[in-house]
Amino acid sequence: MVGKNKANKAWYPSTLGNTTLFTNDAKGAFSNLSFRQAVSTVIDRAQLSQQGTTGASSPITSVTGLPESGKDFISSDYTGQTFKTSLSDAKTILTKAGYTGVGTKNGLKDAKGNAVTVMLTDPAGWSDYDAELQLIGSEIESLGAKVTVQNPSYDTWNDQISKGNFDGALHWTDSGFTPYNIYLDSMDQSFYKPLGQVATYNFGRFQNPEASAALKDYANATSDAQRTKDLATIQKVYVEQVPVIPVLEVPVWGNYTERYYTGWPTKENPYTDINMTTPAETLVLTKLKPASN
Repeated sequence: MVGKNKANKAWYPSTLGNTTLFTNDAKGAFSNLSFRQAVSTVIDRAQLSQQGTTGASSPITSVTGLPESGKDFISSDYTGQTFKTSLSDAKTILTKAGYTGVGTKNGLKDAKGNAVTVMLTDPAGWSDYDAELQLIGSEIESLGAKVTVQNPSYDTWNDQISKGNFDGALHWTDSGFTPYNIYLDSMDQSFYKPLGQVATYNFGRFQNPEASAALKDYANATSDAQRTKDLATIQKVYVEQVPVIPVLEVPVWGNYTERYYTGWPTKENPYTDINMTTPAETLVLTKLKPASN
């Protein structure tokens, strides 16, 4: 529709949230840090962007999990450090961790000799996530793991991830004016629930007291210096412990037409949110003017 009429427009600005592969850190294959590191290394985020969203959701490049809109919040320790996709590096990580059968079809075994199996799940009909999950599944298979991709109903999926009955699932994080929500949703222990009980975030049951303490302190900090210090601690845990695997930015989906009215928020004039399902719609309505025919 956008291409057929010059009046039809699209603007998808990035939010300070991300789409992440929540991994079950409490049981199964992803409970091993080396496996999480290897999977993060083998995932081609640029390909996910193209196949899942035709480029509308940009790949996350910073190892901190922050989108381009959050680049000013990246700790100095991780400035310029980006994800590199490498099957050979991923295999090396597993081999050094004592895995055998690395790269063989369904032959991957952990250091204890257990076959590595992975169940990925996202709801049927979520075309972007479903396509991305299939790609992630094939990339994990290239490491030698046996992968099952499920696309159940939303209710079934929601029950799976909230109670920890999964290995990996794509899900978004909340967004805000700072990266706080990205890290809070991904790993804060305030969301922690034992397997079988309902969690509303931190679906992977990640536990790290240092990160949780820094998140609490960040929320209550009264100076930029303190927030910078807390964020450095939070990002160190996020990068080194891989509580989740961030993959894509989360844009605000904005489609509109100038056939009848002009004055919409744009990249050149981003006076408010382009999402017309939010309270911002009131402001947008005050800015619109009839198009000249």
